[in-house]
Amino acid sequence: MDHGRAGAEAHPAVLALHHEYGWMDEAVSGGELWVARDGDEVVGAVELIELDSARVVVAVAVVGEARRGQGIGSELMSHVLGSRDAEWWTECRDQRIGFYERLGFQVVPAVDLPADVLPFLDHPSTTEPERPLNFLRRPGSGTL
Repeated sequence: MDHGRAGAEAHPAVLALHHEYGWMDEAVSGGELWVARDGDEVVGAVELIELDSARVVVAVAVVGEARRGQGIGSELMSHVLGSRDAEWWTECRDQRIGFYERLGFQVVPAVDLPADVLPFLDHPSTTEPERPLNFLRRPGSGTL
């Protein structure tokens, strides 16, 4: 399995992963894109929004349905998190909290969420717009 940054050439495959997951996106975000590849096949993706040099939002993390539960997401996220020392933010469903906690994230009450982070976390094109939001933060080594 190869992990690394990807460019626009990976957008169609990443968009297909979004659709597999039920998201109705018509385009991949303009953020930094990382993918997991099995040969030429894109099997997972993480999309980042860098707010500044010290804060990053994981806007999307997805693995293809047939490949879930094989450690691909954990491996890819570990590579992404190792790419820089930053404070990381994300949002997830209840059943994904454990995944992010194993990667060093902690649940943060919505009232403690910085206002400039919030617009990048709530995925507006999900098929379940009323789902509860769980916000998570992973401090960088220089973050108190």
